[in-house]
Amino acid sequence: MSTSPDPTKLRRLARRLRLAVDVSAGVLIIITALAVSLPASMGAITIHLRGNGLPRGWAAALEVLIALLLLAGLVELHRMFNHVARGATFTQVVTRHFRRFALLLTVAAASNIVLPWLVQVWLGHVAGGDATLSLRLDDLLPLFFAGLFYFVAEAFDQAAAFETDSKAFV
Repeated sequence: MSTSPDPTKLRRLARRLRLAVDVSAGVLIIITALAVSLPASMGAITIHLRGNGLPRGWAAALEVLIALLLLAGLVELHRMFNHVARGATFTQVVTRHFRRFALLLTVAAASNIVLPWLVQVWLGHVAGGDATLSLRLDDLLPLFFAGLFYFVAEAFDQAAAFETDSKAFV
């Protein structure tokens, strides 16, 4: 029984994953649009924008900004899977898109923590009050995993560069 990789299966998987990324991007757009445009409560349905106590307008603006960062990351992931579906597997182009995805995911996760606090500080300064930074574990876990993705992407990028250099010597 052979255990060698099958490029056809990899291309098929990349196409499926690209479709999953596209569906995820669409769901992200729909959920964000509904969350910021619908009233906070509609009978049995409640839409809660997590803005750490910010006024709804500010919370909505931050949610849109973070969703745009996530969407940009998903575009990079789509591009990566597009290259893999066409046969590129471990090239610098592929790893560069993965690194950009991971970077945008890290920036979105950090923004989700820092931006509400910065707006609270600014609004508190304008109103003459104080702002407190409250962190929960569920705030930090996405940042941890996004950062981990970024470092894995960096390692992949370095390995792809090394592979390209090695092939040039042969």
